[in-house]
Amino acid sequence: MCPIAAGVAKTLEVSTDPFLMAVAIGASCAFLTPVGHQSNTLVMGPGGYRFRDYWPLACRCRHWSAGGDR
Repeated sequence: MCPIAAGVAKTLEVSTDPFLMAVAIGASCAFLTPVGHQSNTLVMGPGGYRFRDYWPLACRCRHWSAGGDR
């Protein structure tokens, strides 16, 4: 996705930074749902997790990955 984002920014003749940041934030959102990553999906059934169980910890992980307080 980064090469595509950088190409779009170059075509529009604007800074690539916001486009690359959008890709990074979008990629970090894979924590937020059980279908965002295959490991999340694999543990969902055997662990007895529901879709909403991912949000509390995932929001913290997303905050940490964005450089928030630890």
